[in-house]
Amino acid sequence: MLSRRLQRRKLTLAAALLLAAPGACNVGSAEAEDPEGRARRILEALPGTWRFKLGKKTTGTRVVEHLYPGSVVKWSETFDGRDVGGNGFLGHVPGRKLFFSMTVHNVAGEYGVMTGRIKPNEDTIVFETTHLPEDADPFKAVFRMSGRQHFTYTAFVKGDDGEWSTAWVATFKRQGAPASPAT
Repeated sequence: MLSRRLQRRKLTLAAALLLAAPGACNVGSAEAEDPEGRARRILEALPGTWRFKLGKKTTGTRVVEHLYPGSVVKWSETFDGRDVGGNGFLGHVPGRKLFFSMTVHNVAGEYGVMTGRIKPNEDTIVFETTHLPEDADPFKAVFRMSGRQHFTYTAFVKGDDGEWSTAWVATFKRQGAPASPAT
């Protein structure tokens, strides 16, 4: 069972992690492609406009743009009908097989810094927190891509018993065509 502190922070945590979620691009065979190639392909496919749904009632829009094609994207996000939004970066460190995500949003000044790795032979990245505000609880996230138009992002929190449990699941759907790489 989650502590009261975790329950109170659930919306804030949801917003922080949702802001860090990457896009989708399962193009070709993940089995036949090296991790570096998959990382570049993921980041190159992210730019565009995405609609998201968190739970049954929360929706919003994320706009992703190339910052450094193939290695870093930036994004901005708003929740429908709320004064909640945020910005962030998602990138890949070539040669280290490491992703990084940095987010900041306007919910109580929350921020998040995570690192992640691609699972072998999958277009799935597992993220874990690296820097937390002192009163924040550890969390991790997993996203799984299903083609260029959809992906899911699952956030996990650590309970008082030390076990990880699902906090929420967000689904994303691309709106329109993917953006072209910046030149």
